[in-house]
Amino acid sequence: MSSLPNASMPSPVSSSGMKSSAGTAMYPLHRCKTIHLVRHAQGVHNVEGEKDHSAYTSPSFFDAPITPLGWRQVDYLREHVKNCGLAEKIELVICSPLLRTMQTAVGVFGGESYTGGGGAPPLMVENAGQSERLAISSLNCPPFLAVENCRERLQGGHPCDKRRSIAEYRTIFPAIDFSLESIILLSIDKSICGPLQFNIVVYILTSWCIVVYIKSLSLQIENDEDVREAHKSVAARGMKFMDWLWTRGERDSYRHP
Repeated sequence: MSSLPNASMPSPVSSSGMKSSAGTAMYPLHRCKTIHLVRHAQGVHNVEGEKDHSAYTSPSFFDAPITPLGWRQVDYLREHVKNCGLAEKIELVICSPLLRTMQTAVGVFGGESYTGGGGAPPLMVENAGQSERLAISSLNCPPFLAVENCRERLQGGHPCDKRRSIAEYRTIFPAIDFSLESIILLSIDKSICGPLQFNIVVYILTSWCIVVYIKSLSLQIENDEDVREAHKSVAARGMKFMDWLWTRGERDSYRHP
């Protein structure tokens, strides 16, 4: 789909030549970006959660990996993307920092099996998340960014929606970019796997300051680990992500929520 323009963009021109404030509108192609949204493959928590919803609260599903069926879904989508020509058009792959989303992203859009040649680190190491999968090369594929603002709604008492530390992820996905360029700098080695403990100043790359948002969220979850993130907060960070995405130069990208 084409992304919405940010607030600084001029109003679109409708087919009648007048500025449009509602309804269908057209933008010049060079002012648009193509964003393909892909859900992560089946996770181990999905299987048990479909049988019994209370399974989502099980600590055994912390940062759940994808299942063998999920990997088959990944392989199928990879083949489809390759056969339809999209693989050659994608300029950027963005994924949220969760094990299942990054496994899906690198499995679909990453390089071939990693052989250690070329001097480049792998996108994913062998057997990541006990997957029994070979390491995946970072050669001949688009760059990958892990972006915190892409995270799905924080579900409080659902360990499956909590993540490992960035330091640990870097050992599993060496070639994924977890740096400041992703959107925000989380230079603490803390995972969002319990009470949030932000103790640094956090800035959006495009100079937006979200310290108040982050700190208020951290205090809320520190007081109640089982609290669910408010829909309003999800929408707010979603808009921040879209605004940031508009500042980048790529025209064609995939995002894994």
